[in-house]
Amino acid sequence: MRKGFIIIAIMGGILILGSICFLGYKKLFNKLENESIFEDKTLSQYIGKEVGTYQVKDIKCSALQEHKILYLENNYMILDNYELYDTLFGRGTFYSNDEQCRKVELVQPIKEIKYFETMPLFKFNNDNKYYSYVGQDVKEEPKFRNNVSMNSILNNPNIKSIVYMKDSEKIVIYGVVKTDGNIYEQKYNRDDTWREIDASPIEEKIIVSSADYGKIIDARYSSELYTRSSQIMTPESINYIMTENGPYFGKYIQTDECKKYEDIECKVELRKSEIYQKYEDEIFFSNSEWIITKDMKMFNTMNLFED
Repeated sequence: MRKGFIIIAIMGGILILGSICFLGYKKLFNKLENESIFEDKTLSQYIGKEVGTYQVKDIKCSALQEHKILYLENNYMILDNYELYDTLFGRGTFYSNDEQCRKVELVQPIKEIKYFETMPLFKFNNDNKYYSYVGQDVKEEPKFRNNVSMNSILNNPNIKSIVYMKDSEKIVIYGVVKTDGNIYEQKYNRDDTWREIDASPIEEKIIVSSADYGKIIDARYSSELYTRSSQIMTPESINYIMTENGPYFGKYIQTDECKKYEDIECKVELRKSEIYQKYEDEIFFSNSEWIITKDMKMFNTMNLFED
């Protein structure tokens, strides 16, 4: 009888102790969870968890140990020393050098780069023509776009890139990033041939100011606004800028007025990504399409867009 009582007492003690341990563990786990101790340590881990590990690709390119990327396209890049490289980033395949990049041997070194919409155009040392890199081939760019000569606008030393171009019968309108870090809309008269524009604009205004965002380096103009989960058709606007303070993404703002009235457009506002700000120190390169981290992981920039 006494022995049975002792056994029951021991079992009761074990149950009580187990309950205390379980409650203590649960309380500690909740505390750790609330204090965000289990937060992702790196940006690529965060993207892998939020979107899927299949979105995060390893890249291998020893040239990036010494040089930064100026421009990155799906199949090539230009580095800060103006060297051109073919790339296989994000594909899981390699060149015969066992890397995912290989240098393109150019006849002349690149002297200057400007951007027309999303395409880099470059000059060589002994040439006043602009070229592009298409299909692993350097090609001279046409002098005319929409029957308008590009010479005046491309040869302007104050213009870094052309974000968009619109033309009508007598006026050509450009959105441009200038060396002062602002985005301007410029209007030019066509000359009598309608094939050239005047050297100076007839009208110019700042449409995105460096005073609001920091010095602007690059921009994209489109009616397509991307988020993690969807593609939204919005009014045509600048929906991405890269600045000295990092990138800003377009956020579609639907007010009660623009939803109610046909003649009031909903606007796209440029906002900084909280995800980018949190992991900014880890980012090696970013543009409107791609993010590359310092540990050489790559994923699509739209994963930083807030829905």
